[in-house]
Amino acid sequence: MKFSSFLLIFIIFGILSGFYSSVFLNKRYNNHEEFVQKYLQSVEETFELQTLEVVGVAEFFYNEKDEHFLSNFTNPLFAKEYRFYVPFKAEYGINLKNSKFLNFYNSKIYAELPKAELVSFDLQLQKKKIISKEGWLVFQNDNKFLQFEKKLFEKQKNELIKNKEFQEKAQNEAKNKVLELLKPLNLPVEFIFFSKK
Repeated sequence: MKFSSFLLIFIIFGILSGFYSSVFLNKRYNNHEEFVQKYLQSVEETFELQTLEVVGVAEFFYNEKDEHFLSNFTNPLFAKEYRFYVPFKAEYGINLKNSKFLNFYNSKIYAELPKAELVSFDLQLQKKKIISKEGWLVFQNDNKFLQFEKKLFEKQKNELIKNKEFQEKAQNEAKNKVLELLKPLNLPVEFIFFSKK
């Protein structure tokens, strides 16, 4: 009789302990997950455009010569050769403000980021340098120079848009920034970079 009573008490105690543990641990887990989600939300709200600044010099070469049997005589009179050197500044970045890009699942954070892209390009024409070799009968043409500047702008911008090295550097800058902000959580982070359509 005593053994039966003891066994019954032991079983009831075990059930109550299990129930208490499951409720306590579940509540603790939910509190932890809730904290992580709120932290991720605060990071998303404050994470602004991350940029990589690039400076350089854009170059453009134009050569116009007569190509016929009298060219040796006419080129000194009419040949035109120009070299343009223009400093530029460019910025690459990832705009994530007001967007959901951090997710928490199975004790791991997933960061889905669009690939970095060129966000600004400034060709500093006021600092341009022109080296010209002109024939004796050639006069400078401002309209012609304006066309050269437009071609130089498009050429350099296209090169920067296609530059994978600068894009990867900008992505690494953003990645390092995210890791720094998420460091207090002490959780593994997996990055996924996708292309914008």
